[in-house]
Amino acid sequence: MSRVGLAALAAVLLSTGVVSACASADAERAAADSIALRARIDHSTWQQRLSLKLVKTKLITFSLCAVWDAPSGSEFKCAAPHGARLPAGTTMRLEQHPVGQALERADSPGWGMLAASSTASLGAVLSNTVTGDVIGTFRYRVTLRDAAGKVLQTSNVFPIHWHR
Repeated sequence: MSRVGLAALAAVLLSTGVVSACASADAERAAADSIALRARIDHSTWQQRLSLKLVKTKLITFSLCAVWDAPSGSEFKCAAPHGARLPAGTTMRLEQHPVGQALERADSPGWGMLAASSTASLGAVLSNTVTGDVIGTFRYRVTLRDAAGKVLQTSNVFPIHWHR
C-alpha cells in the first residue's frame, strides 16, 4: 500500500472513531489492571512498609504477597479475586533491590529475582538471608512480564528497612 493509501486509511479510521475507541479501551484496561504488593510478619495485618531489627544470628521471616487486580478500598487479602487471571502469556516476578542473594537477570538490571507466578497472586516467605544480613533498606517490586521478559506493568515498590 502506498503512503497516500496509508494516509487515507488513517484518516478514515480517525474520522470514524475506531482508533480513538481502541486507544481508549487500552487506556481503560491499563488503568483497571494493577498489582498490589504488601508484606507482613507472622499472621499480622498486611503492611505497605516494614522496619525490622536485624539480628545476624537469628532467622527473621516475613511474607510478601502480590495480587493482580486486587480490589481497591477493601482490606488486602493475599488471594486473587474470583476469576482473576493474568493476561495470556504473562508472568509476575517478585524482585529485590539491591540484588543481595537473589538471582541476577539481564532483563532486570539492579534487581534480583526471588519468585515467579503465572497465576493472579504471588506469595513468598523470605528472611534476612535474602539480603545477605545487611543493614539498610531493601526494596521489593512485582513486575508483569510477557514471554520475552519485557516489563508490561510494575507494582508499588515496597521498602523494608533493616536496622540494629
